[in-house]
Amino acid sequence: MFLQQKGLDPSPRQQQQQQQQQQQQQQDEENPQKKKEQQQQKHHQQQQQQQEQQQQQQQQQQHMNVCLQQQQQQHQEQQQQQDDENPQKKNEQQQQKHHQQQQQQQEQQQQQQQQQQHMNVCFLRMS
Repeated sequence: MFLQQKGLDPSPRQQQQQQQQQQQQQQDEENPQKKKEQQQQKHHQQQQQQQEQQQQQQQQQQHMNVCLQQQQQQHQEQQQQQDDENPQKKNEQQQQKHHQQQQQQQEQQQQQQQQQQHMNVCFLRMS
């Protein structure tokens, strides 16, 4: 249901999950003694679905990273050239570079997370 807040339809997979839960709710009411074992199965099923989704997200994330890493490498190569020209500045630049890389990595992680959320939405619609 939380997807509707973003103005998107729930994915077929999530709808299916909701239907399964509703069906199981009915069965639970009919057979209180079976309720406990069914809930355990249901929990296992949900975990599997979540794992599948996470794997798919990671693959997409790796694909998106490649573009970002290429940009980062170019940036590092430029700094390498500057270092060769000014050996005396090299040390302080390396410190800056290190700091910059850390920042870039943090930014990269944030971008990945945003892209990951964005990709998920498309992916959920396709699946």
